[in-house]
Amino acid sequence: MKRHTVVSSDIASIAFREDEIDAPTGTLQIEFRKGWIYEYHDVPRTEFLALLEAESVGREFHARIKTKNYAYDRIA
Repeated sequence: MKRHTVVSSDIASIAFREDEIDAPTGTLQIEFRKGWIYEYHDVPRTEFLALLEAESVGREFHARIKTKNYAYDRIA
């Protein structure tokens, strides 16, 4: 998974992995500055792209990912 460093006070980087070739959804990985890493499952690729282009990554994360209750795992 290629990590993308982002400018955010809470989020250090984000990454996305398609679960299958040409799948419309995949796994979104968020690395927080406090050292936690979470994987959110069945996230549309468009949500990942919106985070990459967001003026405020933290605000977009809360609006697009947190509030939609995607299944997630804390991996670190």
